[in-house]
Amino acid sequence: MSYQSYTPGSGYGLPQDRARVPLTGGHVQALPPRAPKIPSLNVWVGLTLLGLALFGFVCAIWSFIILPKCRYGEPECYFAVKECTYTGKECHSAFKHRAIESSSSHGAEALGIAIFAAIANVIPALLLFLITFVQRADTMYSMLETGKVFIAANMVLMLLCIHHIETLTHDCRWWGDFHHGNSGECHKGFTLYCIATICMCISNLGLLYQANVAGSSVSRHLIRNYSAGDDTL
Repeated sequence: MSYQSYTPGSGYGLPQDRARVPLTGGHVQALPPRAPKIPSLNVWVGLTLLGLALFGFVCAIWSFIILPKCRYGEPECYFAVKECTYTGKECHSAFKHRAIESSSSHGAEALGIAIFAAIANVIPALLLFLITFVQRADTMYSMLETGKVFIAANMVLMLLCIHHIETLTHDCRWWGDFHHGNSGECHKGFTLYCIATICMCISNLGLLYQANVAGSSVSRHLIRNYSAGDDTL
């Protein structure tokens, strides 16, 4: 079977981004549809949201460095306070945590979930920014859906991690600095993590809106191209 040579955009009657190429045996195969062009404004918005997510990530890592940590059972982990009943007749000494306990001074075990949440929050921002350089619509659609999954998980995980960090630092933030000497580090570390969570949540909400808009555009693009007389579907 004779056929004319393939040139991009000729398409054999199909749209430019749904052209067919000849195969051996006289058959033709449709090329995967190209992704729709993304406005330059979306690129800058994606870059801004990526920068916001990276700023939140840096704040989270810095908070992990600042928070006081100690090895399980070491004397520098605890301080003692006197607690009494409301009548003041019965009192006893209680141990409180002046630092985050872990198997060593790095605190990676106790802060593991929070560290994972900070890293995972960068992934959707990076994915949705890289989408601007993807040329295939089906690949773009897969990346958008993956980004949405990460965004949904990250929003829940970051809020849970705030409660986790609040619990770990409650004693050293609640009790006065004259009891243990770590009040400043605990307050600053917890505040930084709250700032990181706010930045990442704003970034994720912006990314979710952008992903929904882009996903709708890509879906319409795929439907329009696949319904343009392609008998190979």
